[in-house]
Amino acid sequence: MKKFVFSRYLLAIFTFSIIPTAFAQDGKYGKDSITCIQNISLYREYFKQKNYNDAYTGWSWIFNNCPASTENMYVDGPIMLKDFISKEKNANRKKALIDTLLMSYDQRIKYFGKEGFVLGRKADDLFFFYPERAQEAYDMFKKSFAEQGDKAEARACAVYMQIAVKLFKDGKIKAEDALEVYSTVSSPIEKRLAKDPNDQFYKPAQESVEALLVDGGLATCDAVVKMFEPKFKAEPENAELLKKITAMLSKADCTSEKLFIDAATNLHKLEPSAKSASNLAKMQLSKNNYSEAIKLYKQAIDLETDNNDKAQYYYEMAFAQLKSGQYSTARSSAQTAASLRSGWGKPILLIGDAYAASSKDCGEDEFAQKAVYWIAVDKYQQAKAIDASIASEANNKIATYSKYFPPKSEGFFRNITEGAEYKVGCWINESTKARFQQ
Repeated sequence: MKKFVFSRYLLAIFTFSIIPTAFAQDGKYGKDSITCIQNISLYREYFKQKNYNDAYTGWSWIFNNCPASTENMYVDGPIMLKDFISKEKNANRKKALIDTLLMSYDQRIKYFGKEGFVLGRKADDLFFFYPERAQEAYDMFKKSFAEQGDKAEARACAVYMQIAVKLFKDGKIKAEDALEVYSTVSSPIEKRLAKDPNDQFYKPAQESVEALLVDGGLATCDAVVKMFEPKFKAEPENAELLKKITAMLSKADCTSEKLFIDAATNLHKLEPSAKSASNLAKMQLSKNNYSEAIKLYKQAIDLETDNNDKAQYYYEMAFAQLKSGQYSTARSSAQTAASLRSGWGKPILLIGDAYAASSKDCGEDEFAQKAVYWIAVDKYQQAKAIDASIASEANNKIATYSKYFPPKSEGFFRNITEGAEYKVGCWINESTKARFQQ
């Protein structure tokens, strides 16, 4: 490898010895353009070999003497500097390296623009290395997102939200300011996930942002309403604003709020869509108007083309059907929801709930009614087997309904033993295994 690098060095000397004078005097290469070009070539060779110690010598010379020569140096520089920083034990030298890293972002903006993008990178590193400068990083991100809009990087979205929550908890910004950040970062995330629901960068960013919203104590109805109510009064027919209002209030489980109802109604009038229909359905659901909610969910399903969202609407419609006592129909809707979104356990939990709720109607005597809980627990077991995220909820339901299993003595009188196959009739019409209270 050393021989290879040395050969490239000789080639560089030969090449630069015949550079035309006009080229050598090109302003972007500085006063000593030949040395600048030599250092660019040599540092890049070392960099490609991940020999950062040798690469840094040339890089540093370029950074100080011909900073407008190549934008690549501002891409490579942070990689090397972060590597040095991670290994440096001396506090003063580490600080000097961090300051050089931050300075490299400023210099990149000065000579190559792209301020919004670069400020996002700088704000991220500033907060990482100097968390006490969170306010400064917050202001940088605010400026970055104003320029980047929906082109913002996934990591920038997550870190900006992290900083907003920290400042809110520290009493430096108001809840509505942090919620504004949530609204801002959600836009690029949602746009990217609309194209690819499993994007390897934006999907984790979405999960992080959603968790921060809840853990930060921001997802309260009062805070969201306080943030959006003045905006709604000023622009009650601004479709983009209405989408933000309904999305935020929906995530915060505030669908019974008057602001949500007004915004959802206006949005459905302006732009009838699956989303607006589902928002109105949630409103009716919050008022226990199940028949109206079911009608609106059917509209949402008819208008929706994305199977993931359609699954959600089927699940919510199944819930409304369950609450209104339409157990068989609720099961059918929940089964459709589960088929549209693989590995999702909540619809299976709901089927178990429908079984448990109809126990009194599915048996000629008390034993047969209690036997319904066997098949309900089967569904809870199935749900947690396919979806670990709902295991805790499933286990709670299993513990609750297992208490209602018939005693072993009742099985003895009916000649039914532990583990024997048992057919549950009525609308359920499924087989299960006999289990008894211990």
